[in-house]
Amino acid sequence: MTSRPSAAILRHLPYFLAVAEAGSLLAAAARLNTAQSAISRRIRLLEEELGGAALFAREARGMRLLPAGEALLAEAQVILAAITRAHERIQAIAGGTAGNVTVGFAEIVTRQRHMLDALEAFGVAWPEITLQLRPMVSEEQRAELESGDIDAGFLYHPPEEDIAAALGSPRLRFDARPLALDPYLIAIHADHPLARRRSIRLADLAQEPIIWASHKKNPHLYDRLLAACERRGYTPRIVMETPNSDVTMTVVSRAMGIGFVPASLRGHAPAEVAFVKPVDFDMAMRLSFVWRVDPDGDLPARLARFLRDKLSILEDASVE
Repeated sequence: MTSRPSAAILRHLPYFLAVAEAGSLLAAAARLNTAQSAISRRIRLLEEELGGAALFAREARGMRLLPAGEALLAEAQVILAAITRAHERIQAIAGGTAGNVTVGFAEIVTRQRHMLDALEAFGVAWPEITLQLRPMVSEEQRAELESGDIDAGFLYHPPEEDIAAALGSPRLRFDARPLALDPYLIAIHADHPLARRRSIRLADLAQEPIIWASHKKNPHLYDRLLAACERRGYTPRIVMETPNSDVTMTVVSRAMGIGFVPASLRGHAPAEVAFVKPVDFDMAMRLSFVWRVDPDGDLPARLARFLRDKLSILEDASVE
């Protein structure tokens, strides 16, 4: 907290600086558009606040800095420059052109070059805005958006869910942009007999060990996948739950089971893994960019607008 003497000194510094730089009361008065007497009074008050130290010697040609004045001049220039920078930064933060934005992202973002390129381009376009990227599953993002711990996120949710409304509360409001639909496929070891079938049905998986999404980490995905299977009369024989699809792919590549994974994994899977789509299975999750609508700043919305223009992905596009 600034003390009263310090605050008084700060108020007088612009007048001191004007006299020191201009070299006379007359020139300083013209620069500040004020009376010489007012500036002279400010200098006298400043000297009193500094314990009576004389700052200038009055001479016929103007005002000459004394040693105490020269010392104050060096410090005053630094102080006033810092105040100017602080004012500019505060204005930039309030205007959404500087600050920090914390963004959560699901694993898909690391597999989509155009999304990574868009985030990189934002950093180039807005160097004063720091993006803090945090990898986390969608359920973790939901919780941290609701708590205010992250500002935005790339997350999965059911296609029919209004994710912005679902996350909203009296304290926080959100907006969302749908990016793509990600249909789910079966990941199976390439040497498995079902991998060579031209078509399969869910019933063909009845005796197969299934690798499933973790209920603890992804309860929405767990329940949605299970409901989609049970609608077709198929109850998966779940032998393992994994926290994300990359772990599922690793397990499948070792022929330890069959996994339900998003289609966005195609092209990013181990060579030992093949993909098939049962003819009677139709389930997808939507990837959306969700951000906090912040009355105190425009940073999350600025990032959202930038991504909208860079990505230009239609709402009904599919991640392949």
